[in-house]
Amino acid sequence: MILDTRLAPRGFVDLRHHQVSGLNYPSTALVLVAGIPGAGKTTLLRRMFDGRAGAALPTRHGDVRIVDSEQTREQWRPALGWLPYSWWRPAMHAAHHQRVRAAIRAGGPLVVHDCGTRPFVRRTIGALAAAHNLDLHLLLVDASPAEALIGQGTRGRQVRLEQFETHCRRWEELLAAVKDSPERMVPGAVSAVVINRQAANHLRTLRFG
Repeated sequence: MILDTRLAPRGFVDLRHHQVSGLNYPSTALVLVAGIPGAGKTTLLRRMFDGRAGAALPTRHGDVRIVDSEQTREQWRPALGWLPYSWWRPAMHAAHHQRVRAAIRAGGPLVVHDCGTRPFVRRTIGALAAAHNLDLHLLLVDASPAEALIGQGTRGRQVRLEQFETHCRRWEELLAAVKDSPERMVPGAVSAVVINRQAANHLRTLRFG
């Protein structure tokens, strides 16, 4: 089903079987793009904010600031890329979350990429968004474990099986909870939009203001 592309999400919105090319958010919004590793979050952001396959994600697109772990990874790759990624991944994740915290303090509009399955990270993002008067919205990319494993293979970074299974289990629990209220996933969340890989292929823009 094709819906109005001017959709401004509130509450829980399931778009997994719809075609929407754009979503509208206020200029004070923080949009958290979440999903299990390999779900296609970075691919979606690249399509919306750059448009070139394989291009590095920009940190800004007009007035919108974008924080994706790929940016930190590409910044560190020249110095550490010769090492196995698993060796420097924890430090890279810590640096990414520090960038997320700094970006939230600077205000919106802001788009942040995080898997969303770590409770401490969700609570931290929710608390910081509230402290800095940002409207928190969730954009959830719901991929099946099989799709996500293919996505990990395509990007060349595999998550250990036991970690991946934990991500998948927590994700299913979050999807069940968020239907009742977006705040059950992240405190203070105003909306939660769920898309699958097919719906993500139609989503082209996030508009702010």
